[in-house]
Amino acid sequence: MVSASRLAVSSFSITLAFALGGCLVSSSNSTVESGIMITTATLDQVEPNRTTGDWLIATLGEPTAKVDVEGQPGVQVWRYDYRRVERSAGAVFLIFGGASKVETQSRAFFELRDGIVTRAWREG
Repeated sequence: MVSASRLAVSSFSITLAFALGGCLVSSSNSTVESGIMITTATLDQVEPNRTTGDWLIATLGEPTAKVDVEGQPGVQVWRYDYRRVERSAGAVFLIFGGASKVETQSRAFFELRDGIVTRAWREG
């Protein structure tokens, strides 16, 4: 009988500790951005055959890449890359653990002829 009552008290104590102690929960979130995001509103400000490369640099900064178009003297394509990575993780001690990662990428392109923008577009 003594061992049965001791077992009952021990079981009750353990159950009470879990009920009153709650759960150990942890979580973390982070966002990392790189590059320059070119929005539709920004692209709308670019006027083909009027906007200059100097204006792009003054407004957006240096592009990620500048490439001369082969066979077309005075024509360049400027590219602006943007990347955003959102990570989140969470866990409930000894029950559940999970993580997620969402990555967004976009690129904006500007075609220039003799320093004047002739076309602009965005991908992603």
